[in-house]
Amino acid sequence: MFRIFTLLLFLICCTHVIGQQNKKFSYLVVQFNTGYDYSNSKDFFTISPEDKAFLEMNKLVHYNPKSNKGNTSVFFASKTDSTETMYNYFQSINEALLFLGEKGWELVSVNNTITSEGETRGRLFDSEVPYTKINAKPVFYFKKLLNN
Repeated sequence: MFRIFTLLLFLICCTHVIGQQNKKFSYLVVQFNTGYDYSNSKDFFTISPEDKAFLEMNKLVHYNPKSNKGNTSVFFASKTDSTETMYNYFQSINEALLFLGEKGWELVSVNNTITSEGETRGRLFDSEVPYTKINAKPVFYFKKLLNN
């Protein structure tokens, strides 16, 4: 009887200790904004997180072709292992997702934020008809395992 009680007590203690070792995650919600680089004549994307401290923690700086002369930051496409700061400037959303993946962020889900503008009126044939503009923008949800 004592053996069974000891074994049962041992099992309860082990499950209690294992239960206390849950992994802790950090979560990040991101949208990507688009811009146009007039100096290079091309579109670019920027990471726009809900938590603005994310940009500082990952040393992403704003890109402005007029005022960034002499800045030591580099673009993601030309970064090296010793790169410390980078521009928040990506040639595609895939490049931005690759950056987040390299920082340890795992994509969990992608949803749309749907917005609509107020009713407007337009012409259709000979009559005026009301319509509403509806926009959908993807929102990316990430998680990252925290080191204990």
